[in-house]
Amino acid sequence: MGSGGYLAQEQGPRGITVNAVAPSSIETDFGGGVVRDNPDVNAQFAGLTALGRVGLPDDIGPMVANLLSDDNRWVTGQRIEVSGGQPRGQGAAQLPALCRDAAWPDRGLA
Repeated sequence: MGSGGYLAQEQGPRGITVNAVAPSSIETDFGGGVVRDNPDVNAQFAGLTALGRVGLPDDIGPMVANLLSDDNRWVTGQRIEVSGGQPRGQGAAQLPALCRDAAWPDRGLA
């Protein structure tokens, strides 16, 4: 049981649900915006997803809103992948090399 499961057990008696939303590669400021701003890095991560593109912030928000609705009151203790089909764990290992190869010393990634 992961930390979400433990928190769900702890908070469940109070009627509080606890879940973790796990996005994959998203075009944001994370990592200095490298996935968003570098076409080569973006293409590398897009190639890891079943949908052939990296995610956008607007791909995550609706999932969170849906999870917060009363329709999902029985969902708790879950890790919910919102990844466009990117296999779990793929991408994170490549990020340091992709950032280094992007040669962005001004972003502290080289």
